Amino acid sequence: MKKLLLITAAAITLSAGGALAQNTPDFATTDGDKSGEVTLSELILRYPDVSEAQFNTADADKSGGLNEKEFLMVVTPNTEA
Repeated sequence: MKKLLLITAAAITLSAGGALAQNTPDFATTDGDKSGEVTLSELILRYPDVSEAQFNTADADKSGGLNEKEFLMVVTPNTEA
């Protein structure tokens, strides 16, 4: 019985870890062309709820793309990047 409980707990832990990883912002994956910046179109492909206004506000250096710090400000607005 203890083995069954341990196996079940391990399976739940592993499956939850995978689900959490899918929701983690990933700059490298979002930067589809690997330019070092995420464009508005790349961002919207992965995060369709982000508006152009949010993108423009986060683009602090006005380069037309988001570096990793700017990207994290958009996709995790309630945390400090």
